[in-house]
Amino acid sequence: MEADDLHHYEDLEEVYSTCRSNEITIIMGDWNAKVGSEREGKIVGPHGLGERNDRGDKLVDWCRDKDMIITNTWFQVDPRRRYTWTSPDEKKPDRFYPHQQQV
Repeated sequence: MEADDLHHYEDLEEVYSTCRSNEITIIMGDWNAKVGSEREGKIVGPHGLGERNDRGDKLVDWCRDKDMIITNTWFQVDPRRRYTWTSPDEKKPDRFYPHQQQV
């Protein structure tokens, strides 16, 4: 994992630790993570996109540890609406905005 990614998760841990367990917590951001299209428990729904990458692994692991879900993978939408950036060959979506919500 890159140093910037590690620092990002350290910052996230610090902020998350201030949340109360009886509160609904929503975390949003540009994660540059691909979590894939296969359902994984209650974390990743059946409507993800692509193949999971290293950042996707880290995000899913973090969500599992915090009992969070990646909500945009639970809603069926047009594939073009599931990502925010396309590679120059316009065939490989890359960046995602997973939104998590504590359940």
